[in-house]
Amino acid sequence: MFSESDAHILHSTQQIRSVFDAYTYAIWFDGFKTDTPYGNFPNQLLASNVLLPALPSIHTSTPAVGWVAYAYKNTVEPAFLPTTHESWFANYGFFHPIYKALVHLENVEDAKVPTIAFTPTIDKKTYIQHILDIQRHIIEGDLYETNYCM
Repeated sequence: MFSESDAHILHSTQQIRSVFDAYTYAIWFDGFKTDTPYGNFPNQLLASNVLLPALPSIHTSTPAVGWVAYAYKNTVEPAFLPTTHESWFANYGFFHPIYKALVHLENVEDAKVPTIAFTPTIDKKTYIQHILDIQRHIIEGDLYETNYCM
């Protein structure tokens, strides 16, 4: 999206946090060191204080970045079930980046995620019964989508 000479270089999570504090909208693209037919994507942080008033045209020379929320599907296809709650997260938002940075975390300790120990809240028998109940609701047609966590 931009050349390294046009960008700031961030070397720590503290620098990254300062960008999120300074701008209203920021998106961090993590390349995950994944190779694609187009090359790999750099770890980059893009930010702005102003959202575009509408979805941007794909026929423009000015790049825009943003998000489209899962709930946006309800505006382009009929919903199977009525929405019973409002989301605080906008269906979409795009901006022209005014701040651009490449992220190069130098200190491995700075980038480590702490180890978390998970402990089940229910036993295996109860879990299997819950899954069977969910499957029954899907077959009966009164459940379209669910997230089940224990």
